[in-house]
Amino acid sequence: MPTAINPYNFIPFGLGPERRPLDEYYTGKLESGWIDVRLTVKTPLIIPDGAKYTPERVTVQKGTRTVEEEHRHYRFFRLPDKTPAIPGSTLRGLLRSVYEAATDSCLPFLQKEPDHPISQRTPIYAAFKDRGLLFFDQNTNTWTLYRAKAFTQKVCKEDVASGRYLGYTQGQRLKFAPKEDGTLRLGSGDREGWLQFNVPVDPSRPYHVAMLQPVEKLFEERVAEGEKAELFQSLHTAVYDTVKNAERNRLPSAQNDLLRCLKRVAKEGGAVPCYCFVVERGGRKLVYLSGAAVGRVRQRRNWADIMGKHVPCGKLDCLCPACALFGTVQDGGTAGRLRFSDARALEDCEKPVERTLPILSTPRTSSFEFYLRKPHEDATYWNFDYYGVRSSSTYEKDGRTVTVEHTEYRDLPEATPRGRKMYWHGEPQTTNRKSRQNATMEAVDKGSFRFRIWFESITRTQLGDLLWCISLGNNSETGKYRHKLGHGKPVGYGSVKLFVEDLRLRSFSSEGGFSACLTPLNPEELMGEQDRESALLEEQKGVLLAMTDFYARGKNRVAYLTGLDNRRRETIYSWFQINRMSADNVLTLPEPADDDLTLPTRRERPVAAEDAEQGDDRSGEAPGGIRRFSRGERLREVTVKGLSGSGKDAFFLLPGADCGGHCRVPNGMTLRRGQKVDVVIKFYNDRFDNYEVEVLQQ
Repeated sequence: MPTAINPYNFIPFGLGPERRPLDEYYTGKLESGWIDVRLTVKTPLIIPDGAKYTPERVTVQKGTRTVEEEHRHYRFFRLPDKTPAIPGSTLRGLLRSVYEAATDSCLPFLQKEPDHPISQRTPIYAAFKDRGLLFFDQNTNTWTLYRAKAFTQKVCKEDVASGRYLGYTQGQRLKFAPKEDGTLRLGSGDREGWLQFNVPVDPSRPYHVAMLQPVEKLFEERVAEGEKAELFQSLHTAVYDTVKNAERNRLPSAQNDLLRCLKRVAKEGGAVPCYCFVVERGGRKLVYLSGAAVGRVRQRRNWADIMGKHVPCGKLDCLCPACALFGTVQDGGTAGRLRFSDARALEDCEKPVERTLPILSTPRTSSFEFYLRKPHEDATYWNFDYYGVRSSSTYEKDGRTVTVEHTEYRDLPEATPRGRKMYWHGEPQTTNRKSRQNATMEAVDKGSFRFRIWFESITRTQLGDLLWCISLGNNSETGKYRHKLGHGKPVGYGSVKLFVEDLRLRSFSSEGGFSACLTPLNPEELMGEQDRESALLEEQKGVLLAMTDFYARGKNRVAYLTGLDNRRRETIYSWFQINRMSADNVLTLPEPADDDLTLPTRRERPVAAEDAEQGDDRSGEAPGGIRRFSRGERLREVTVKGLSGSGKDAFFLLPGADCGGHCRVPNGMTLRRGQKVDVVIKFYNDRFDNYEVEVLQQ
């Protein structure tokens, strides 16, 4: 199996910064002056002018459709005289992030709560085992959660994807009766319950509906008039994030109807079907709710809780080394003691050329196997709040004992973030495909820039630490330790070498009139003077050097890891889907200093044991015995399972397939539920997980 190095890894957090009052950082003799720094481009550098872009209309193929989208072109950032440049704020951010990592300083910015509560999808193997019913009583403003017993019935996907089943909606209170054939009679019977839809993530599992009955009271929460209960917020965040993620990717979501049900219950009272579990922390119960067995769950901890000692500095009398040197806006703020000029392109700098980048996305902190450390050796799943271990339970059925494996959840005393994200050096990647999801940007392939840093009233030790962060301990243009800067860092862009060309200390003399003196200083000598007063930590420096080593990858490829989806296309999300298909399949990131930094890529879905015994030569079947159809294949006497409310769309039950078929009803043709028709397969629509078919004239 091919391997690759994931583009990013993490500089681990230490024990936390030693914070001191601002005045304590600046005692004794203080130095002022300037540093001239040369920046040499080692892989193409992209510093886009984000305020200006040129649109291009491009044609994109999506399934069988051809659509037009806007693709953006960005120029390299330039000064008013048209000289390519790097803004001083960008350079300041680069060196501050390195200084923060090397000194184990605070994280100066955290996402505020509750602007965006953290939610995370549960993997398939760690599905919730308990169903619940969340009741709201308008008279007492009380939310009550019950564990529920479920009576289930398998259905076709189209029966639940539309938000209705036999005319009933999710959360509706109904009379029902279990039938001898394992199905349910809804609308009449001697039992009463609430209807729940189930849309499985695993395509090998069946769609079903369930009637829920409350059996055990788990938690009760009474709220004041106008306040939002934690139980409501927990379920609302989980379901809302699922719906929004689906809309963002232009996918249908079966959770829409559940969200409507929750909002209706919050106004009118009633019950909402859900999945749930309860853990204890510090003597109090914590309830976690989801809209599906394999769904999103809202975390109870916020970013400040998770980051612990590394939260932003809040007071000027308690600052970390980075805030003391670079400044902070907290507690009225204090100015930093460093000023950065823009970096101007030098004569050897080549003219920027356009490069079309692959699609880049925002960080996914929900990727627990990469962003979080494994909290316990037996843990199979973990997040910011709790972790799961494999467990089993038994029950009697038809005179025999049945054992069922499931995940048992336990509270996590402390969150375990991996650290500060950094990118490996790699080969730059380009693509010929243009869409609204990627961009074309100007890049400087070769050349140099120069900028100046002015320092004002800092200690000699701080100056030495700053010089180390600039040069990464090797003040040479050919040094192997290099920074990553600009756009496209995950796909190989922005490897640059910084080294100090000139260092001057400024002093003043009153002899013969007031004058300023500039004294040259050797930066390597100053770095060699570093003593126990240095704020740089040896362990942090070691990991930084491991990640900034330009040759650390060896002959390995640095690229996002991919998996093969059900159409054998390479996608990043498929790698994580496959990684979460079983508890024994979970891979985590290597440590930055490990000898082997690679992970398997082009990963394929694991085949069940019974399928492996039969080999891969079973024509027309997918793993698990699910039928695959080919374009142009004809199927006789296919059953019409349902019609849309407008009657313009028809849904079909395809023999032997796990998913159904769909088509627009041709003009002049009338179809009815239960009718048998002949169809021809047009293509498989992976976005909606069904086959597009065409009805043949009878």
